[in-house]
Amino acid sequence: GREEPQRSRDALLSIAGLSIATSLDAMTVGVALALMGASPVRAGGLTALVMGTLSLAGAGFGGRIGEGHRRGARLAGGMILAVLGLRLLITALF
Repeated sequence: GREEPQRSRDALLSIAGLSIATSLDAMTVGVALALMGASPVRAGGLTALVMGTLSLAGAGFGGRIGEGHRRGARLAGGMILAVLGLRLLITALF
């Protein structure tokens, strides 16, 4: 019915939002690594490998959690990303 296109649209918007959040976190890591003098090619390659692997693992795990914990899982994931990115940036700056 009409609910299916709305759910697809909501899912697409959620994926886009999470992708932006992940990209901002990766950018923060990139800035911190550059400030520490890391090789951009090695750092970028390792970051892509780790992010890809953990994203796939998270998607598999998230599918098992189910509908009941969706909102809390999103909030927890966003908070963890923000704290890790901020911690890495602060560590690199000070």
